[in-house]
Amino acid sequence: MPNPSRWLLLRTRSGRRVDEALNYGAGAAQNQVRVLDSNQFPIEWNDSQFGDFVMGILDKSPALVLSQNCDIATKDYVQIAPIIQVDPEDIGKVGRLKSHAILDSFYLAPHPPQWEGDAYADFELMQSVHKSYLKSIPSGSHFRISAPNVLVLQGYITRYFGRPNAYDANADKVPRDGTYMCIACFYHRGIITSVSACKDDTLSCCEKCGGTGWVPKLDSIPGA
Repeated sequence: MPNPSRWLLLRTRSGRRVDEALNYGAGAAQNQVRVLDSNQFPIEWNDSQFGDFVMGILDKSPALVLSQNCDIATKDYVQIAPIIQVDPEDIGKVGRLKSHAILDSFYLAPHPPQWEGDAYADFELMQSVHKSYLKSIPSGSHFRISAPNVLVLQGYITRYFGRPNAYDANADKVPRDGTYMCIACFYHRGIITSVSACKDDTLSCCEKCGGTGWVPKLDSIPGA
C-alpha cells in the first residue's frame, strides 16, 4: 500500500460499515458518509474487526514479480515490488543504487518502453496482488531479467530479509551469559570468531574484522 502524506477515511454517522449503509436506502441521514482528512483531524483508526474504508488512488505501473513460478501457478496471490524511476537529476541516488548501497532497493537499468531511465524495485512497498490482475497484462509486455541478475536479485532479497538478529557492540548489553559470534567474520570472511560474555557486559568491536554485530551461540546458553 502506498504511503501518502494524508489519508482520507470514510465513515458513516450511523457507525455502520460503508458498504452496509449503502443497502439501507439512499438519502437517509444516518447513512451519510463523512470524509475525515488525517491532516485536519486527530484520527483514531477504527478498532472494529472489519477495519476502515479508505479513499485512495489505484495506479498502474511496472512491477517486479518476486514469487517463484510454482507459486504463481498454484497460489492465488503474487508478491510484487513496484518499479520506481529515479529522478535523472538525482545522480547521487543512481550511484548508490548501482553500488548496492541502498538496502531496500534493487537497481534496474533503463528498459524502454516500460521505463526510460534508471529505476529500482522498492522492497519497502512490496505487496501481494491477486492473480486476476495478471489477466489484464497485454501479451509481450512482461519479460524476465537476465539469469545473472536473477542471482543478484536473490542476494538482495536475502540481504534485506535475512539480516541476522544481532546484538550491537555500540548499543546493546549482553542479555545472558554465553558465547557470542561475530556475524561479519562469518558472512564476509567465512570464519568463526567468538567471545565469552556475561549478562549485562558490553560487547566490543571484533578484534579480527572490526565488526559490531554479535549473535549468541545457542548451545552455550542454557534453555535456548
